[in-house]
Amino acid sequence: MRIINVFRIGCVLLMLGSAVHAVVPIAKQAVLQEAASSSEVVVLATGIYHTQGTKAWTKKRDVRKNGLKNALLDAKRSALYVLLFSGTDPLLQTKDSELRFSAISEMFYSSSVMSDFIVFEGRSPKEKILMNNETSLKVLLELRINRERLRSYLEEQGVLEKRESLVEKMGRPMLMVLPQAKGEQSPLALLSQDENLGHAAGVIQSALTSRQYEVVLPDQIKMIQELSSGQYQLSDSGVDMSYQLAMSVGSDLYLDYQVTQSESDYDTQQFAVSIRAFETTTGRLLGAETGYSEMRKGADFLSIEEAVQNSLDQVLSRIMNYWKTDLVKGGQYKVLVRIPDNIFDRSELEQVQDSMLDVLSSMSNYTKESLITNATMDLIIWCDVDRYSTPRKVYRAIRDQFNLVNNRARLVLVNQNRKLVLMTLEAI
Repeated sequence: MRIINVFRIGCVLLMLGSAVHAVVPIAKQAVLQEAASSSEVVVLATGIYHTQGTKAWTKKRDVRKNGLKNALLDAKRSALYVLLFSGTDPLLQTKDSELRFSAISEMFYSSSVMSDFIVFEGRSPKEKILMNNETSLKVLLELRINRERLRSYLEEQGVLEKRESLVEKMGRPMLMVLPQAKGEQSPLALLSQDENLGHAAGVIQSALTSRQYEVVLPDQIKMIQELSSGQYQLSDSGVDMSYQLAMSVGSDLYLDYQVTQSESDYDTQQFAVSIRAFETTTGRLLGAETGYSEMRKGADFLSIEEAVQNSLDQVLSRIMNYWKTDLVKGGQYKVLVRIPDNIFDRSELEQVQDSMLDVLSSMSNYTKESLITNATMDLIIWCDVDRYSTPRKVYRAIRDQFNLVNNRARLVLVNQNRKLVLMTLEAI
């Protein structure tokens, strides 16, 4: 009886080992060729089949009979494996997500599940190569994969955190899109003067809004600023500079882009679109990608759209990674405090600044000092999003706590928006 049980256990373990081996990609190689759309990518995947026979002639026969089918299956698994684990923006970027995926990997690599993500498969492999004295087969297969469906599946299975939960806590990031300007060039002037830049802006904005990002349009900002400026001039109040400052940093992030064109043979042109993403409060570069179009004669706008799609997807992936990381730290705000000249002596100034730093440290999860001078305090703070869900609540907390611990000055609000709390100190 004991021998039989041991034999049964051994058979079960052997079957489990074979099953696990069967669903793990062998090649684990694929090249991302282009972004077919904002949600789909074209991948050239490698698939490999190693025969399970024992003798040379049985191995060759097995490859002829089963090699192509199994190598194509491995190519599909390898393509998805690369999207999950490899490249500059893999879907699984933490040890926790990799561990959670391991629990569903066998089901994930089944043909029925993979077919939900693979929206197009080449009619035949681009290459078939016999290896190891015709006992192994290697293929190259072109696939188009819906990356958004893949991400949604991982969210439903609990492998990735649902983006909806992030939206509920912080809302989607507000983005501004502007062409790259050099020196004293005006981005708004470039948009109106260069039709290629204007078309690229429209393509980027359309892709962002389709993914439910809030987009700040620079042409709308210009119109609002002109209307606001006119209203203040009519009332003899001059231009509201704080309003213009608020508009300039009202977005959470901003994207700038550049469109270039190169000539090739037979009067064809290739377009390249470079997109960079920056954090508004710090100007920190979050990601940069360049996408290229196919060589074409004419059809400039079509080439620009293709180049945008080939670069934007990677940049947005980095934006979401940044957004998730920032959420862990809390809601981010830039705090600027102006200190007028000659209202404090040196010892009083240091005490006032120390009081402000103590207040910000006590009410926030993290603080980062960008600049502290006799005239300015420039910091970035991360606050609990449940306790401080709006910039107004942030300002009230700073003001009330500062007034409790300091009797030499009081805080006055100058301006606030989604990311900025601008205040000035007044002597009491």
